[in-house]
Amino acid sequence: MDEKQIEEIKEIFANWDPLKTVGKLVEDLDDYNTEAIDFLFHTTKNMTEKSLENLAINIIEEAFEIIINPKTIERLGKDLYNIVQKY
Repeated sequence: MDEKQIEEIKEIFANWDPLKTVGKLVEDLDDYNTEAIDFLFHTTKNMTEKSLENLAINIIEEAFEIIINPKTIERLGKDLYNIVQKY
């Protein structure tokens, strides 16, 4: 895992924006940096799009004590998969 990969995952999380307007109320959000590192720490290249998607959802739900609406994850797995495979 390197800084460029962390930045790309942070960007995916920010574009997905699972916190929506609530994110402005989270004081220690740090642009999803902690969540991106946590996500990358638990990934392997042989994970599927769906398993990467589920991992991301679990990390975000646990970190912010929210429930993710499945309708908000249209391209999430594919985008995460592409980044994991790239490095």
